[in-house]
Amino acid sequence: MNNNWEETLSVFVAGVGVGALVGILFAPKSGLKTRRQIVKTVQDGYDTAVASGQELVDRASETIEELSERVADASEKAHQQLKSIVS
Repeated sequence: MNNNWEETLSVFVAGVGVGALVGILFAPKSGLKTRRQIVKTVQDGYDTAVASGQELVDRASETIEELSERVADASEKAHQQLKSIVS
């Protein structure tokens, strides 16, 4: 089998989630408690996904800002070199 680690991790996480859901559904709790637990689990997963997405956005923004500064610096250096050659 030729899966990369991201696919393997995704399948593992999905399996853990399904296992947890099945465990919750068959746990000896009332329907109301079970539904509350499911809602809490889903909300926790959603919150984690949103936080991870925000981290990715923040890192991407920082990278773009850094690259923009590098391009501006390189452009300024090239302009100065061209100016010294022409003079």
